[in-house]
Amino acid sequence: MERFPWRFLVYLLAGVYLFVDMVVWRGPVHRRLTRPWGLEGDAVGNGEAVAMVYGKPITKLELAEAIRGYAWRRGEVWGSLSAEAQKMTRAVVLEQLINDRLVRAFRVMNGLDVRVPEAAAEREVEMMRRQFPAEGEWVARLTGQAMTEAEFAEEAREALADEAWIEEKIRHRVVEVTEEVVRAWYEEHAVEMTVPERFQVSHLFLTAHDPEKRDRAAEVAAVSARVVEADEAAFVKVVAEVSEDERTKLKGGDLGWFASQRMPGDFMAAVRAAPVGETSGVVKTELGWHWLRVQAREAERVPEYEEVKGEIRVMLEGERREMAVKALMGELRVRSVKPTRFLHVFQSVVEGVGGVSDQ
Repeated sequence: MERFPWRFLVYLLAGVYLFVDMVVWRGPVHRRLTRPWGLEGDAVGNGEAVAMVYGKPITKLELAEAIRGYAWRRGEVWGSLSAEAQKMTRAVVLEQLINDRLVRAFRVMNGLDVRVPEAAAEREVEMMRRQFPAEGEWVARLTGQAMTEAEFAEEAREALADEAWIEEKIRHRVVEVTEEVVRAWYEEHAVEMTVPERFQVSHLFLTAHDPEKRDRAAEVAAVSARVVEADEAAFVKVVAEVSEDERTKLKGGDLGWFASQRMPGDFMAAVRAAPVGETSGVVKTELGWHWLRVQAREAERVPEYEEVKGEIRVMLEGERREMAVKALMGELRVRSVKPTRFLHVFQSVVEGVGGVSDQ
């Protein structure tokens, strides 16, 4: 007599229940798989989370601090940005925070083939410590972030491991940049790399904006008498004595190499008119009085391939790596929402976050 297939019946009933729960009733299993894991946590329950990534919240404060850093690096002030620019900034910064959390989650789940050397993390800590040389400044910085140095070191190790994991995953995706590819790019874009006309100039400078020296005609005449037909050594000596350009007076007035875009138009007109290797007569600009020695000039030119091939290669390799990372992050996001959702963004909370000083 054959035994009744109880195991099959149990599997069948379980499958039917899951189907009904997920598709028909949208019951407890459906809610468990489609709501954020850890929803009962304080950060989410109190509306302090802007996103939930694999059960870990990204808080409003984290987003605000990241926005502040992003704006600072770009030289922007949060309050002066338009509403549209603020919205875009929130989106860009939050995307990066989510990407960081996704990488960490998948690295922890999948592991890392090569362990990050302990010395690498120690170097990261030392580099950061050197940015705060004053007594107690480094400790104060850590205290402000509610971290000990050991915790900072551990986070540095984790961040380096994240980077190493990304490199492992994109290694096979990044197409090699060959010499042929570099040369082809150069031949197509060489004109775009044109080096503008450049000048190497030294100057002696007297300002026209000293309120205590309204009339400097006598000083200008005296300086002109000293430098007229002066050779380079004599010019350097006078510059060190009387020039009011503090950045250059002890360097013989050397302004280095520059293109015309960097200098005022009236100054550039005088530079172009001055003979190479001789001291010019006095030149008056909006800034003040100048005596110039044009050391050298280079005409506008298209650089040779050998000059720029290294730069081109680095650029193309960077572009290909960026594309590979973008593709990887897209895959991680898809895998985090299908078939089970582990990534949630609380848009209504996100929209209320600004720079950290606004919180």
